[in-house]
Amino acid sequence: MESVLIIDDEEGILKLLSKVLEAEGYKVTTLNSCANLDSLISTTFFDLVLTDLKMPDCNGMEILNKIRLIKPQTEVIIMTGQATIESAIASIKSGAFAYLLKPFNIEDVLVNVRKCLEHAKLSRKENIYRETTHLYQLAQQATKNNTQKELLNLILERAIKTLKADTGSIFMLVLDSNQLASVASFGLNEEELTRVGYGEKIVGWVAKNREAVLIQSGFENAPQFAELPSRSEIVSSLICPLINEDALIGVICLNRLVSQTNYQFTQNDLDSLKVFGVHSTLLISAMQYREAQRQLDELRSEFMSNVSHELRTPLMSIGGAIELLYPYMSILKDNDKVTMFFDLIKRNSTRMQLLVNDLLDFSRMETNKLNLMPSWFNLKVLIDETLQDLHLRAKEKNIELIFKHSDGKIEIFGDNERIKQVIVNLIGNALKFTHSGGEVIISAKIEEGGKTVLLVVSDNGEGIPADKIGRIFEKFFQVDGSVSRTHAGFGLGLAIVKSIVEKHRGAIWAESEKGKGSKFFVRLPVNQEA
Repeated sequence: MESVLIIDDEEGILKLLSKVLEAEGYKVTTLNSCANLDSLISTTFFDLVLTDLKMPDCNGMEILNKIRLIKPQTEVIIMTGQATIESAIASIKSGAFAYLLKPFNIEDVLVNVRKCLEHAKLSRKENIYRETTHLYQLAQQATKNNTQKELLNLILERAIKTLKADTGSIFMLVLDSNQLASVASFGLNEEELTRVGYGEKIVGWVAKNREAVLIQSGFENAPQFAELPSRSEIVSSLICPLINEDALIGVICLNRLVSQTNYQFTQNDLDSLKVFGVHSTLLISAMQYREAQRQLDELRSEFMSNVSHELRTPLMSIGGAIELLYPYMSILKDNDKVTMFFDLIKRNSTRMQLLVNDLLDFSRMETNKLNLMPSWFNLKVLIDETLQDLHLRAKEKNIELIFKHSDGKIEIFGDNERIKQVIVNLIGNALKFTHSGGEVIISAKIEEGGKTVLLVVSDNGEGIPADKIGRIFEKFFQVDGSVSRTHAGFGLGLAIVKSIVEKHRGAIWAESEKGKGSKFFVRLPVNQEA
């Protein structure tokens, strides 16, 4: 129910307007002078003030300016029987919603009152949406870099400012304990920041019933709390549950104090807090999701690191045993099966070692421990060495390796082992997905006046479908993710390559067309520390 204050020294006007507005469902208060005005508007909130322009002990302009200063959310309509163009313009410029001439038509008054209150309601909603938008922009940064407590403090700060509260707190549901704990507060004593049982006190009741509550003048409008001790220092409170997809995550509480704001919240304020709470809940849930995802990633990285280390020890033993046995192969050189089995063991132990290395690198990448050891080196020499290492693999598939480069050295400052890992991975993928008789071309050239180098690895193999090329640098993504796929691997190679390139302050991207091959581009700064 909206509340209206009518100020006029004519008793007939007061009675008429009071009767008409009460019949429309408004709560009406009247004053025939300005004697008690200051104390009234300081302790009571009115949605609308209808005031006469000329009063014996004050005037409507003074009342308008005072309300604009103390209660800017209250709308004002000026009434007068001594109208001038100047007074009308001055009233509107000072913030009056309308300027009514006496004697007035009651229907005109009602139309203006309805329009005014609807305008006030829309203005409050606009203010809430503006504040929540600002909150969202601030929280976007907070959810990336800060803790949940910092985000909750930010939400509480904006709620207190928006709804002109004096103190406040946010309680979060403690999982598996049936309690709510105070995790953010403003203006409250330490003894007030305790845990509350689910269903206990006002906060617990709101959590259990999932119903927002407006408390005014003790518990006059909230009989369900009549048995609780009232707090004389609080003039009014708003308590609202924070709910996300039918799941309660917490409760937000705002208070106005007798010693400070000293006027009550309204139903409009409660409605505004509900809207604010919806936006806040989305932000809190997003941060909780990010935190859970971060913890899951840490557990996964730790698991992979442990698995990798556990696998590496037996693999090294197997590899060492194979190397020790090779000198004795001459004894069994005529036994083709023994030779085949030895080659099979060596090839697959090498493959396993590469997979384990990928897991270790992925673990380092996830924990930000993929460190670089930069130095100056000749990129052309590094590519030549890499092509020699991969020559046998290319020959086995009858694929031609071609290296195109400009004359002269291509000196860059970076971690040559990690850059080699990038080149090996890109050429290895090209060999893997190129059919017999195909070709893989590697090119390197200086660009941007010697500031960067562009490395390109292209093939005429299978190519990548258009709907999947945007995901090839994602962790564990494979173009063919089926169990029957013909190409082995974890789907970590390109994610690791991307991490290494970005560690060098470079960039990597790909172009491809299904059935026509792929091109991978790597741009690196010549000196990553420059």
